[in-house]
Amino acid sequence: NNLAIFYADDSSKRQETENKFIEALKLYEELAKKEPDIYNSNVAMTLNNLAVFYTYDSSKYQEAEDKYIGALKLRRELAKKEPKIYGYDLAYTLIMGVDLFNQPKNYLDEALKFLAPYPNEYKNTQWLRNKIKELR
Repeated sequence: NNLAIFYADDSSKRQETENKFIEALKLYEELAKKEPDIYNSNVAMTLNNLAVFYTYDSSKYQEAEDKYIGALKLRRELAKKEPKIYGYDLAYTLIMGVDLFNQPKNYLDEALKFLAPYPNEYKNTQWLRNKIKELR
């Protein structure tokens, strides 16, 4: 996953980037079958990253949206169990959905609720709050 992110900015490595994301996703999904509480967050992260990556190629929009929906579903489940741990990631994915996938604007309100416990300095929380203002 990290190697794919490293490659993602290099347009000459698009196929290699996609392959690395897919390889990471398969590995995390296999691990999550045995230890879902440990690895589902990694599955969600990689799905989220693939969704963003696919948005740069208009021919892969449906794949991007499918990955986004998968990431959102997992992140909702994770945040339901452990909102203090996974709430930020869910908020990010909710905002991303409105921004990139025309998801309902009420996702922004939901995202704000999950961002509430995080101070502005935490993991770019202020950036996310500003993005919400921009998208309204």
